[in-house]
Amino acid sequence: MNSTLLLVRVSKNSFLYFLLVTIQFFVYFYIISGWSVQYERGSGLIQIRSLKWVGMAFFHIPETNRFGSLYCGIGEENKDLPFMI
Repeated sequence: MNSTLLLVRVSKNSFLYFLLVTIQFFVYFYIISGWSVQYERGSGLIQIRSLKWVGMAFFHIPETNRFGSLYCGIGEENKDLPFMI
């Protein structure tokens, strides 16, 4: 099997650069790290939950000093994460 690596010079102000950085972030954040991000439009609350460590949650309301975290779990790693995504 023959594989080819394509290298492209991309300006940091271009849309392609933005797209590549965004894709890289989502691949790392959601697939590798196993996090879920939810945004509630009414109050602006942002919830971040761990899919790897079920029961770990973080919350924050942007532009305020309200934030916190909570862990309600049994300390077991979710080994089914690759099959859930």
